[in-house]
Amino acid sequence: MTKQAKVTLYSMTARPLETMALAKKVTDSSLLPGINYNLEEGEAEQIFREILKDQHQTPLEYINTVWLIENCSRAFQQQLTRHRIGFSYSIQSLRVVDAGDFASEGRYTMPESVKSKGVYHQMMQDIEAYYRDLIKMDEKIEDARGILPLNIHSPITMACSYRALLGMVRQRMCVATQGEWKAVVEGMRFALAAVHPLLAEPFDCSCGRFKNNAGYCKHIKSKVDREGVVNE
Repeated sequence: MTKQAKVTLYSMTARPLETMALAKKVTDSSLLPGINYNLEEGEAEQIFREILKDQHQTPLEYINTVWLIENCSRAFQQQLTRHRIGFSYSIQSLRVVDAGDFASEGRYTMPESVKSKGVYHQMMQDIEAYYRDLIKMDEKIEDARGILPLNIHSPITMACSYRALLGMVRQRMCVATQGEWKAVVEGMRFALAAVHPLLAEPFDCSCGRFKNNAGYCKHIKSKVDREGVVNE
């Protein structure tokens, strides 16, 4: 069995909704002595919902997030890092890190659409064997990595604002999206829901064909648990 995508919200701006709401209140208030920037109960939530409907969403940039994404392919990472404006990344370097027994340990992605899964796995094991042979022949790791498949797993960290994250999700959370994207976005959704349920609401399917707030999509046909694992 290959390993499933794992998403961890490593760090996040403290009191995210209140921080965002403060930025919004400053823009709407006169900077005079005695102005009260304290928030009434439920006010941050109300401001958050209003900003999501507004074209000017700068206050969402005051919420910063850092993510650790594990058990996803290098092919997925190539797509992820196309999102450049407002994002920072660090990816495990297979130039210096030995990929080890990646096939034997299930550290690669097997697409659901693969018909001959046994053959696919055997080919991954063959590549693993060739990779190990090259290293035994005293070839450098950075040279041996050239034969590794795009579907091999390696960890990646990502730092971005909540606004940048929403922009990425709106492009990727769709029924036409590849399986790894679905698993990662759903993992992010549940990690944010643990901080505050409102932060997860915009992560529902936003392609226009279906939307709800229950963490379930009729098109994707999958539920996800609190660990971000897809349960068919």
